[in-house]
Amino acid sequence: MKRLYSATNGIATLEVIECDCGYHMGIDASYVEQVDDAFFGKTICPSCKEEIPVRAILGMEPIEVDMEVSRECVAFNTVTVVANSEEEARRKALDKAGDYVFSEKDANYEVTDNCWHAVP
Repeated sequence: MKRLYSATNGIATLEVIECDCGYHMGIDASYVEQVDDAFFGKTICPSCKEEIPVRAILGMEPIEVDMEVSRECVAFNTVTVVANSEEEARRKALDKAGDYVFSEKDANYEVTDNCWHAVP
């Protein structure tokens, strides 16, 4: 993917980008100059559906953003209960588990889709 050229008519400036598939896309340069987080989200080529890194191609400065991250972990502990059946023991253990401290050994992190905003 590459930047081909800029075209201007005195009113607007158009940046022309060529995708690897050969598709040409025009970007309104005045929009890019006025909006700090312009093209930070996904820009997809209509022809091949590949993501186009518009900000990098146009040489725009990186911006600071807040990203929403979810944390998923698994931790184990032994919870002692008094019960007459396995089903009752499971129910009581789940009820009582909130009173115990769990030490987690590992966690997975994932960025939540489409949850970002520019830092003011």
